[in-house]
Amino acid sequence: MASARDPILMLSDGLASVVEQLRALAASKPEDWVDQVRSPLGSRMHCRLVREGELKGSKVARRVLVRRRDLDAFIESHGVAVEAHGDVSDERAEVIAALQKTLRRPSRRRRP
Repeated sequence: MASARDPILMLSDGLASVVEQLRALAASKPEDWVDQVRSPLGSRMHCRLVREGELKGSKVARRVLVRRRDLDAFIESHGVAVEAHGDVSDERAEVIAALQKTLRRPSRRRRP
């Protein structure tokens, strides 16, 4: 004869199995890489910074990959004080400031 507690035990065992699988998945997750398409810097600036050596990256086929932590560190190290524009978050304001600072630098590219 089955007791009323059996369904609860079965449920807890099932949940324990799911939790173990989620922990294993989280532990085995590869480091987050960002390509030029998903970069908050924009594709051209992303590729230029890697090419100039300001960001450490790798090129795989047509994708220029940068580790998320390196990208975040670059953005934080290049932050300047910016006046917030309306409802823009502080994080986005920092990114905008870094972009503005980088865009103000003279280009090394010679035009014909």
